[in-house]
Order: sequence, then C-alpha cells, then structure tokens
Amino acid sequence: MELLGVAGGIASIAGLALQVGAGAMKRERTCTITIKNSSRVFTLVNPKVWMYSGRSKTLPAPTVDTETEEECDISKKANTPAGAVGVLTYELHNKNMQRSNKLIAVMFSVPFDNNLFANWFAVGVFENTQLCDKKLFNLMYYEYSSKFSRAKAKESIRMHTNDPIKIRATMSDAGTAVVKLELLDTC
Repeated sequence: MELLGVAGGIASIAGLALQVGAGAMKRERTCTITIKNSSRVFTLVNPKVWMYSGRSKTLPAPTVDTETEEECDISKKANTPAGAVGVLTYELHNKNMQRSNKLIAVMFSVPFDNNLFANWFAVGVFENTQLCDKKLFNLMYYEYSSKFSRAKAKESIRMHTNDPIKIRATMSDAGTAVVKLELLDTC
C-alpha cells in the first residue's frame, strides 16, 4: 500500500514537472521593430527577414516612406524552447538619385531563457549586395565591424553613422522586446 502512495507521489511530481516545462514552452518571446524614417531623402524598400527561430506575426511594410513610421512583429514558434532571433534589412532608396546603393540591417536576439542570455541588438549600414541571412546575423551578433553598432538591450541609445544616414536605436530587455529605430539624414 505504501508503495502505491510513493508511486502516486512520483507520478504527481512528474506531472507537475511536465506542466511547468510545458508552461515554459509557451513563454512568449517576441520582438517588435518600430522604424521611424525621419529622413527627407531616403525611403526604405524591399524588406527581407532572416530568422534563426521565430516567424513574422506582422510582416514588415514593403515601403517605409520619408517622414513615416512602421512596425513589424517577430515571435518565436509556438511550443518550442526558442527565442525570437534574426535580422531584418531594408534597401535605402535615394529619392533624388532614384537608386538603392546601401541597405540598413537590424539584428535582434530575444532569447528563450533570460537567465542564461540577454537581449541584444545591432544596427548598421551595408552595401545593397549584402544578403539577409545567417552569415549577416552571425557577423552582427558575434563580430565587430565599422559597418554596424551592437549593444545589450537597455544599455543606452545606440547610434551608428554611415554617410549619408544616421541610425539611432534602443531595445527593451523584456521577453516581449521592442526595438525602436530612427533614421536621420547626416546632412
């Protein structure tokens, strides 16, 4: 009889562990990226998103015109122990010259477990031939380059200037993180 009581207790603990684990899997991890285009010269066009984990809940706007603001939402896949991790790029279309020579990139990492990892972000300007892929994400997450600036969330405003554009950005350190980005003309 005691053996059944012990077995029942173990089954209850195992069931509780499964419930706790399942609850952790449902933990929301999202990254909302808000882009305010304060440039009078550049329109953002042809967005591309690469995600290590996650999916676009709200797709990036096809165009972010001058003096406008747009946002998109990236979230982790449901019921997976993963975060919302990836990179978003837009071509910088010069309205005066009617061409796109550069692109901006936003790297974001909202990990599944904030006890082990922190939220990170980076913003930069690259040649328009730069692919939006894992290689770009790895460059912006792990490496150093004059093409971008990276910071841990909530450290401060991150500024990156690469003529003819300046990018100012911040990121919250929550599991439902927000990256706010503003584009400004340098001249």
